[in-house]
Amino acid sequence: ETEEELPLIDGYDIPGWRQHIKVSDYIQGILNVGSGCSLMRRTSQLGVVSSRSLAEWKTLQQRLLQEPARTAQRIADHESLHWYPWFERNNVPVIISESMTTSWKAMKTWTFDSLLKEYSDWQWRFSDTHGSTMTLGQYEKYIHSIEGQTDDAPLAVYDSQLHTDERASMLEDYKVPRCFSAPDLFECLEEKELHSDDDDTTSSSTTTVHGRPPYRWILIGPERSGTGLHIDPLGTHAWVTLVEGAKRWVLFPYGTDKSLIGMQSPQIPSALWFSSHWYEESLKRVPGAIEVLQRPGETVYVPAGWPHLVLNLEFSTAITHNYATEYPSFERLHCAVKEEEPELYVHWKHKLQKARPDLAWEE
Repeated sequence: ETEEELPLIDGYDIPGWRQHIKVSDYIQGILNVGSGCSLMRRTSQLGVVSSRSLAEWKTLQQRLLQEPARTAQRIADHESLHWYPWFERNNVPVIISESMTTSWKAMKTWTFDSLLKEYSDWQWRFSDTHGSTMTLGQYEKYIHSIEGQTDDAPLAVYDSQLHTDERASMLEDYKVPRCFSAPDLFECLEEKELHSDDDDTTSSSTTTVHGRPPYRWILIGPERSGTGLHIDPLGTHAWVTLVEGAKRWVLFPYGTDKSLIGMQSPQIPSALWFSSHWYEESLKRVPGAIEVLQRPGETVYVPAGWPHLVLNLEFSTAITHNYATEYPSFERLHCAVKEEEPELYVHWKHKLQKARPDLAWEE
């Protein structure tokens, strides 16, 4: 533990870029965040509208709202997809059509307006590593404030803890698509316990997450928010379903040289990456790069090990899951876990060898 307060890291921003600050009632009124609120803002940025920067953003936004020339294959017939689909085995991105989500209640209940009505006073997380939270009501004020309207990388909700409180009912509003529902190789880290109800004689089963890394998130963010270039952790695949808004993706093949695409630490915020030379230069340098314009109801599959970044072109809400399978390579998966989380690796290997003795561990 450290006496110094940790910087806010939300997964979309440069580490240490933001901090909690107290401001006068007068400034709070100007920024429209309400009395007594601790603002989370960039230390170096004044809440002043720049007409030039906003005009540049609008130009970029309109450009990125056009269909890309080189995009992922679109799959219309999701009913034909089963466990370990061809694109997972081949480790290539795809876009699954909105027909897969037509029966999801979440397409209505997970919109920002619906969440504001039901969960305005609940604390929502902005990071798995820091744990900083804000009520959704406060967040609404932030995104409509000068700060939220002018920030070139606005703060975004990144919450993996829905299952821990009354928001858990939200998880019943969608179903993991069949093609992504094969047994997750990290499921062995969960322990199920039976709890008796004191009010009657019935008992119910609840799942306690024990050692399993976060794998399920709700993502909420205004235009210009997003995720900088990164590779999903622990060798996992991901699927991301958009509830509302519009997202622009760029994905680079497994093994792409990071220096060619501006992938660095700290991350370049996605809005800045797209507006800089990196965007066009990276597409020229990496012929296998793929762009995606994602619309509501569509699901993007992100292959394991592919560097990618995402930019919200409109206010967006999305559901995302990370998961692990033995495809395209179990060796690649367990090597990634061993390198990134050596302590977790020991525990996971012990559990998985019992659950899946058929998998070969080559050290």
